[in-house]
Formats: sequence, structure tokens, C-alpha cells
Amino acid sequence: MARQKRRQYKTGKIVIYSNLVAKVKKLAKQLACNAYFHNAVGKASMLADFIDGKQ
Repeated sequence: MARQKRRQYKTGKIVIYSNLVAKVKKLAKQLACNAYFHNAVGKASMLADFIDGKQ
């Protein structure tokens, strides 16, 4: 479903929520994007990249 939404919305941002960090990490790896979660290293730069459309 996430891949379908990425194709559907070529511009803009998509946020996917999960209740498990392991799921977040796995999905982020599959989608080649950042995994942003409560104790992630580099959260500030990940958020800045997301806001700037770099990730």
C-alpha cells in the first residue's frame, strides 16, 4: 500500500505510522527512506530532510 501511494502522489509527503519500531525500521528499509521513531539517532536531521523534501 505504501508503494502504491508513493506512485500515486509523486510530489508531497507520506507519513506511515506503526506501533512497533521493528515494523518502522523494516518498512523504511523496504521503501529506502528514513525511519523516524522515538529514540532514533539523528532525528533532527531526518525531520529537516523530510520537511525540505529531501527524503
